[in-house]
Amino acid sequence: WRNRNPGNMRPRSTKLPVDHVAVDQDPGGPFGIYGSERDGWADLAARIIQLWRGGTNTVGGIIAVWAPPSENNTNVYIRGVASALGVAPDTVIDPRPIATMRVLADAIRRHEGLGSDPAWNADEREAGLRLGGCV
Repeated sequence: WRNRNPGNMRPRSTKLPVDHVAVDQDPGGPFGIYGSERDGWADLAARIIQLWRGGTNTVGGIIAVWAPPSENNTNVYIRGVASALGVAPDTVIDPRPIATMRVLADAIRRHEGLGSDPAWNADEREAGLRLGGCV
């Protein structure tokens, strides 16, 4: 996967457990480039948990911030993630349990991959989700 960035995340100034190490300026960017798969997964989890702690706690709310309508077909994205989780878009979720985050993060990765589904190291994903704040 491009940039070891499973959520196609843009760089930001606030650093959580880990952050990007460089910036990809390709069209549609900028996007963060991570030093490892683990770091990309950790930042994805940390960003979602940060949204949840700030009161954005539904699938629809999280994805609307993650993938704004100015750049995405947000309603399709929301429905896909909600379906993967087996909940309605307006369902309040707690993303901290690793089983929930695993499904949520994988649904985001699949959507951001634009149909491609490269092999990811499952151990790196699990370590990254835990580093990002999942239990």
